[in-house]
Amino acid sequence: MIDKKDILKMAKHVFKKGGGYPDRRLMHAKRDWAIGLFIFTIVVIAGGVIAGNIFALYNDVALVEGDPGERIPTYNQNAADAALELYRERGVVHQGLQSEGVRVVEEAVVKEVVEVIVGEAEVEEVPALEVN
Repeated sequence: MIDKKDILKMAKHVFKKGGGYPDRRLMHAKRDWAIGLFIFTIVVIAGGVIAGNIFALYNDVALVEGDPGERIPTYNQNAADAALELYRERGVVHQGLQSEGVRVVEEAVVKEVVEVIVGEAEVEEVPALEVN
């Protein structure tokens, strides 16, 4: 166990070595809190100033004067008629396809041979794809 003499000996050693000053490596809670609160205050004030400037800048948006009647889009009769005619033609084609039905090819076999030539020499013959 540690005796009273050992504790006093360690205390004297610590205080003699540092000249009576506390160790600088220890945490200083009051100083750290003061620095943190100071930085927080600066950030809040800066944010408030920036938000205030943005508010002042965009506060007058509704008061902008002008004549909105100048930019009314006009109805283009020719473009509308052309689009309607295009959709009518597509509708006729669609109705024709629905009434006829689609023919399905049951079996088709392609028996062509494709020659693959690299440079001057013939390399190989590859049969074409068979569709079932």
